[in-house]
Amino acid sequence: PNPTRNELNVDLTPFAGKAATIQVFNALGKVMYETKLDEVNTEKLQLDVRQYANEMYLIKVQVPGEGIFTHKFIVSK
Repeated sequence: PNPTRNELNVDLTPFAGKAATIQVFNALGKVMYETKLDEVNTEKLQLDVRQYANEMYLIKVQVPGEGIFTHKFIVSK
């Protein structure tokens, strides 16, 4: 859901079997979360955002050979 309160669901299923880097940035550009997946599986990734402040964030997903994808989301409690 966007805005979200507790968790952000990220659907990476189109990239199943591929590597991916996921980063979340706050409004000031600070990296709040980063992970590298050797292989994306077929389940949605759930990110815990309960400790994030109420503001807008940017999630960036980089998949080699596929591109870089970004999406804005809001945490509102």
